[in-house]
Amino acid sequence: MKVTDSYVIKAFPDYRRRVMRFIKFLKDNYSSGDSNLYDQLVFELTPDDLKDETRHYHKATHDLRYNLIPSEIVHAFLSGELRYKNKEKKTEYSYDHKRKMHDAILYCSQYAKDGNGPVTTTYRGEMKSYLDSLEKQSAAAKSNGKTDERDADPWCFTLFVLICTWAVEAGNIFVWAFLILQWNIMGRSCNVGAIGLHNFKAENDTVVFCLDTN
Repeated sequence: MKVTDSYVIKAFPDYRRRVMRFIKFLKDNYSSGDSNLYDQLVFELTPDDLKDETRHYHKATHDLRYNLIPSEIVHAFLSGELRYKNKEKKTEYSYDHKRKMHDAILYCSQYAKDGNGPVTTTYRGEMKSYLDSLEKQSAAAKSNGKTDERDADPWCFTLFVLICTWAVEAGNIFVWAFLILQWNIMGRSCNVGAIGLHNFKAENDTVVFCLDTN
């Protein structure tokens, strides 16, 4: 098994669900005609594939030939299929929601079967340019009230300080310690909850945090 951050492994069920949604998009839109991209990019997983725990397939039934994916198809998916959460109200998905789809493809490509991954350097470069542009478009849509209101903004430092101050004044030291850890390691709450003393070590005049590896 590859050595990797534990939070990546924990996130794989979500990554696989997102990739399966992209695969459905390919089947619905690119599975006929002379240029049948679905057959070129998608293959069905065998029972032996599903037993391979190092691939983290979870409930996936198909996978991709990641090194053959053209960035233009992912552009079409993110700008078309994933543009509107509510087409009638013209409410758009947030930038983060779309970016997570891109992240899922990247992470899953690192665990692809031999010869099917990872994604190419060209793909990465073209997607970076596209995502930079998409972020600006999403910011404009958000300023006009066109994005899903339930999508949360990142905490600002001022809010973080206020909550930590409240926790200390209220005597809730667990909340304070939890938030201090989460902020400094930039980790998700599910990962902070699993932190133990073995994750820390002293080095010179600092305390060093080390992620668990699988």
